[in-house]
Amino acid sequence: HATGAVTGSVSVGGLVGFAGPLTINNSYAIGNVTSSGNGVSDLGYGGLVGMTDSETVISNSYAIGAVSGTNFAGGVVGWNRGTLNNVYAFGKVTAQQALPGGVAGYSNGRITNAYFNSSANAGLQGIGQSNAGGATGATGLTEAQMRNPASFAGFSFTTTPGRSGNNWVTVGADTMLNGSIGGTLPMLSSEYSTTINSAHQLQLMTMDRMAAYTVGSSFSAASTAGGDVWGSTGFVPVGDIWSDFRGSVNGAGHIISGLYMNNAGNNATGLIGNIGRSGRISNLGLSDVNIKGTTYVGGFAGENAGKISGSFVSGTISGSKAVGALVGRNYGEIQNSYATGSATGGMSVGGLAGENNFGAISNSYAAVVVRGAGALGGLAGGTSVSSRISSIYWDTQISGQASSLGGTGLTTAQLKNLANYNGTSSPVWDLNNTWVVYDGHSAPLLRSFMTPLLVTASNVSKVYDGTAGGNASGISYSRPVDPALLLGTVVLSGDAVNVGTHAVRVSGLYSTAQNGYLISYVDGSLTITPRQISLGSVSAGSKVYDGTTTAI
Repeated sequence: HATGAVTGSVSVGGLVGFAGPLTINNSYAIGNVTSSGNGVSDLGYGGLVGMTDSETVISNSYAIGAVSGTNFAGGVVGWNRGTLNNVYAFGKVTAQQALPGGVAGYSNGRITNAYFNSSANAGLQGIGQSNAGGATGATGLTEAQMRNPASFAGFSFTTTPGRSGNNWVTVGADTMLNGSIGGTLPMLSSEYSTTINSAHQLQLMTMDRMAAYTVGSSFSAASTAGGDVWGSTGFVPVGDIWSDFRGSVNGAGHIISGLYMNNAGNNATGLIGNIGRSGRISNLGLSDVNIKGTTYVGGFAGENAGKISGSFVSGTISGSKAVGALVGRNYGEIQNSYATGSATGGMSVGGLAGENNFGAISNSYAAVVVRGAGALGGLAGGTSVSSRISSIYWDTQISGQASSLGGTGLTTAQLKNLANYNGTSSPVWDLNNTWVVYDGHSAPLLRSFMTPLLVTASNVSKVYDGTAGGNASGISYSRPVDPALLLGTVVLSGDAVNVGTHAVRVSGLYSTAQNGYLISYVDGSLTITPRQISLGSVSAGSKVYDGTTTAI
């Protein structure tokens, strides 16, 4: 598959420019395709393929992006001389000169079971131009029809994950597979994977709520905000209040950004609707989310009966009742996790959990703006304290809340104070393996998301001159650094004056971003060697003791 935008003058496609002879199966492209020319000879612009030859076969594939060409622009193929079967295009298609087509700009090949978005392409034919031998098996569907599997004659829809060939799947707005209630456009079952590297694969976790998933890389899910296969309601929760998630998601220290959901009218809204008792989320970050729901709304889950550990959410969460930045309602376990951003609702709104009913929360914190009509809490909202809470904090200044059902309120400055976490006069947090606090600069950050950075002071030497010389030492980094993430000023200490070898210690750097640096230092050394002294024209001699200091 391909995701990027493509620009060119001849044979330009979202996936392949010129295909021939070639077989393309179980493929897709989501980027826009644009012409860089305006001449008569500039032709062949397709959402998937620019131009095909007579031996090319494209099947079980789709294109999402808009196509803007000069001549022969099509949603799937610009100029088709081969075979298209079980394909669709969703984007708007335009051409500067020759007529565009919803599926193909020009075709003298064979086309069957091909569909395009007639809502975005009002008045457009499936094939812009064709000769006498060119089949025209292209059908226009409204956007609503394109989100209903029943509209795609010839397509086979399945609930079995990972099947190749003519096997498609949609996720309905009601979280059900292959239903008629809105949701996503058709995706390929073959896109499913237990290693998640894209928003499509994230959505297709719905196909198996018992599986063990690993996030393979950090990626953006911003296309869920009304683009790609999603409509205006965005990402569909994996499962709902009645269909819990009993598998696991190991984020492996990766961050998914920009997740959007507008699940108004449905209960249990979050990446996962309802985490069952055996469900697990670990080492996963969700950043810059925008999640809207009704009752039980949270970043990771609407409801949690399982376990969330070593994870964080940042962004905007809103709903009507039981709204929390991490989870809407918790009766499971939350450990070594945190949330930042805002949580807004009616009743029962909290920084981590909207309601915490019989749930256990430990070594976690919230720095979340909390707004609502009542039963608000900086950490947990609601009206009942049937919970097990230990070693947790909320930011009283950011939240605007002086109280919470459990936990300890700290000011923003106190939340950055190392003494509140190292066990001297406070609960012990694991600062060696799980968390890092840059004293006075950052609230606790999770180590698994940060990039290790070794800062080494140089070894230098000089001849004794009676002055301190440690600051002459330089530093080096173990990797190239991003100055936006590495903050502070290098401080070198341990300056010495006298002859000998002395340690030069380095400090003063920090990060405040979760994707910043996990900084460690290696001391350098300053070696001061003796200075040789010469006495100019003085010569050696001797005398008999006479009780005076007079030289020879």
